[in-house]
Amino acid sequence: RLTSALDSVKDYVAIGDVTKLICQIASCGQHSVYNVASGCNTSHRRIIGLMRDKIDFEVEVDESATRKEFPAINIDLAKAEFGYQSTSFKVGFDIYLRSLLS
Repeated sequence: RLTSALDSVKDYVAIGDVTKLICQIASCGQHSVYNVASGCNTSHRRIIGLMRDKIDFEVEVDESATRKEFPAINIDLAKAEFGYQSTSFKVGFDIYLRSLLS
């Protein structure tokens, strides 16, 4: 049951991206603070759509659910310093779903 609206959005990042970037930061980072994120917000609706491509299920949304939008996270420093490029949400989520369903 969702307590926020289907068009709510926030940043989701692939765990492989997180681990790789944290290792780069730990070994040769030049700054004390980095944003470790994808840099792109994804909606509940998109996540549910990708899940429905693989699994048949229903979603209930609370009648009082409101839209929540987290601000986009700036990853320019990680891009500039490490050439960081986040995995697209669809690719990362497909990998995650395959691991759950296998």
